Amino acid sequence: MTRARVSTWVLAAAIGAAVWGCGKTPSPTAPAPAAPTVTSVAVTSPGTSGATFQLTAMARLSDGTSRDVTQTATWVSSNTQFATVSATGFVTVQASGETDLRATYLTVSGSTHAVVVRIQVIAVTITGSSRGDAVFQLTATARLSDGTTPDVTSLAAWDSSNDSLATVSSSGLVRVGADGEVDIRAAYQGATDVWHLSRGSASRYPLVGLVVGTDGAPIAGADVRLLETSILNNPTVTDASGGFIFTTLPVGRHLIEVTKAGYEVVESELVIVDRALQISVTLRRIAPGTE
Repeated sequence: MTRARVSTWVLAAAIGAAVWGCGKTPSPTAPAPAAPTVTSVAVTSPGTSGATFQLTAMARLSDGTSRDVTQTATWVSSNTQFATVSATGFVTVQASGETDLRATYLTVSGSTHAVVVRIQVIAVTITGSSRGDAVFQLTATARLSDGTTPDVTSLAAWDSSNDSLATVSSSGLVRVGADGEVDIRAAYQGATDVWHLSRGSASRYPLVGLVVGTDGAPIAGADVRLLETSILNNPTVTDASGGFIFTTLPVGRHLIEVTKAGYEVVESELVIVDRALQISVTLRRIAPGTE
């Protein structure tokens, strides 16, 4: 009897504990923390003076952190005639002017105001020396409107007027295949220069000249004549910048004559050996009453 009472009491206690446990109210679950939101977007650039430049977009979050969103933001230029911007924030200047460059990330935008300047290419000059080599390197140098002269050898578009005589690579490396006359050209952003190559017994080279006054100002419309009948484009006339060119001048001694109404006649003897030649001719005005 005593053993039965103990068992009954234990069973009753277990049932009571179970009932109490089922009736207990569970404690509420804590809510998940809210994701940080974007509070602002800042657009920066190391500079806007070049023909191209890269922008950076940094998003400021509500938890005080920052995130680089340059690659994921949506980019827009307010004036694409002055500058365009790619999907990754890379800006290409189209013309001189002002534009706002804006990045939008998760509906939040930021922008920077840019005053851009389109630097113009004034001229391209090819330099180098073949020295009779079958393979040699040419260099292209650009003269820009800001006065700088960068090496654009790897950026220029190179071509040969006759690939059977000589070829030129995209980096200005020339390979000569046969004797003859061939022009190697380099073009960069609308400016072009020509490097004339002559191989063989009858070598010819270009003569490039400039006619100026005693004050150094270029003289347009001057007649330039080589006193020979076998030269192409002879005589020729100086252009608006006072320049002239004879593209294929045979090796030897040549007499050149430059005339212009109101100026004294100039004659000078030239010696052209195994290279292209650049000369400058100065014309002196005739004193009034002595013409």
